[in-house]
Amino acid sequence: IWWEMFGSFVPVLQGTTIKILSQPYSASACERNWSAFDAANMKKRNNLALSRLTNSDFVRMNMHLKNMAPELKKTNANPIYIEH
Repeated sequence: IWWEMFGSFVPVLQGTTIKILSQPYSASACERNWSAFDAANMKKRNNLALSRLTNSDFVRMNMHLKNMAPELKKTNANPIYIEH
């Protein structure tokens, strides 16, 4: 609202800022990354080398994204275009 009322002095910044601040935000993606790392770092896996642990997380997250793909295709998300 502030940018709509007072941002007219810098119209390029106003338009870009309104587009950025209008985006939905969530920490769930970050939480998902941490929970994936925690799940892979259980006691039974503590003896894995870091590279194997990283590979395990990579595979787990890719499987998660693959399972989400059909749901993402169902949404009608409009891409954001930022004009210069």
